[in-house]
Amino acid sequence: MITNVNTPRLTPLYWQGDALLPLERMEPFDETASGTLTILHTNDLHSSVDARTQFGGLARIASTIETERAVEPTLVVDGGDSVFGGGTWWCAVDAGATSRLLAAAGYDLAAIGNHDLERGPRSLRELITAGRRLVSTNLQFADEDLQQAIAPAYIVELEGLRIGMLGLTTTMTVRLVPRSVLAGVTFLDARASVLRAASALSPLVHSIVILSHLGFKTEDFSDTDLIPSIKSSKVAAILGGHSHEALSPAPVIDGIVVCNAGAHGVNVNRLTLTRSALGSISVQARLLPQDETVPESAKFLAVRGDELARLQPLRDERVVLPTLPGADRQLQLLVAAVRASGKATVGAIAMIGRLYMLNPLPDADSVSHLEVMTAYPNAEQLMEISIDGGRLKELIRNLSGVNFFLGAAPVLLATGDDVVAEDLEESRTYNVVMSELSAEGGLGWTALQDLDVKARPLAVTCADLVWSYLSSPVPA
Repeated sequence: MITNVNTPRLTPLYWQGDALLPLERMEPFDETASGTLTILHTNDLHSSVDARTQFGGLARIASTIETERAVEPTLVVDGGDSVFGGGTWWCAVDAGATSRLLAAAGYDLAAIGNHDLERGPRSLRELITAGRRLVSTNLQFADEDLQQAIAPAYIVELEGLRIGMLGLTTTMTVRLVPRSVLAGVTFLDARASVLRAASALSPLVHSIVILSHLGFKTEDFSDTDLIPSIKSSKVAAILGGHSHEALSPAPVIDGIVVCNAGAHGVNVNRLTLTRSALGSISVQARLLPQDETVPESAKFLAVRGDELARLQPLRDERVVLPTLPGADRQLQLLVAAVRASGKATVGAIAMIGRLYMLNPLPDADSVSHLEVMTAYPNAEQLMEISIDGGRLKELIRNLSGVNFFLGAAPVLLATGDDVVAEDLEESRTYNVVMSELSAEGGLGWTALQDLDVKARPLAVTCADLVWSYLSSPVPA
């Protein structure tokens, strides 16, 4: 387990019946203790190891952490979605590289976001490499190793001051990750989980902070929905994520300070929680912009170089990128790769969502293996389903209303031509190639939820298909 310099003590707690018990021995609780805990908080980094704009970058965040810890003991936490998402190549292989870099930057504890579960329990095992600690109050795991590694609560202790830490994951995850991938992960009711944990924690701590990946205000159960249930508890602050707002100033709702630092590391939220000698709790929060005035940490950059060297073979492996018809090169290349693989029915229609083609191909005559993995980042396997023309028409017409990642353009696999809904025969059965998640009605493809869809796995990801196609002797 990593122990960061000048970090308050962190002790995991586990359920024994209705009691939360510390895994390690702790001194008797001093109810009269006072003091101040400083917390640095980010959320929704999405593997933004390198700055995406003039703001952000883990090297700056690491420098901010070093500066704070040079002055006083500081806890560094993340509100979830530290990995995956679009716009970065650091997660092309898995979450391990980003996880190790976050540990090197000085992070102590993190909630689990929906993107942190993109590969299910496998993702979580990657995230806890290098000793990273995760806290999850509303998730249960079938895997015994994950049960032991991911605690439902932590106690942060600094000179007698004790703060409880809880972690929440949005239930929206079940619409963003396939059921097969989430096998072994059970979502508990967020409100009930927090109330139970806060009740069990209260006799052990002076105050409670929640690391929340519910979102500030979302269509699912959110932080603002949770607050009425906990306003009379010891919860003093929610360090949020998921909805990407940069909340400045941090709103105070029913006495609870609600924070969100914004996405991609453009800000670090600095929170101080103080307990006076009289027992009152005060919380102050402000955003620290990670701009060009923040120097990059030399120590972190050295570790980044080591991680980059691990990925270098994938950067060096290059193949010719063929000339492709039409403006949508990424889709046309994927369609050509599916067709050439022989895995799908020749007369099928490809309807693969934009979530699976997040990052652009290079404007060059060659492409590296890493660039292909980045351009087609999702680890889901493709499926082929059979659907009648009437239902398929409805699905295509409703694509504009799909909330996530702009739906998908239906394309004939045999020719690469666009499919027009009005040209489909309602009485005919069509084969459609799509993602596993879309086939089960996730990502807003709700029209498929009520159908008894028989899906045939193609047992391959988009990236694997495209790379196999490009690296074959003579691409079709």
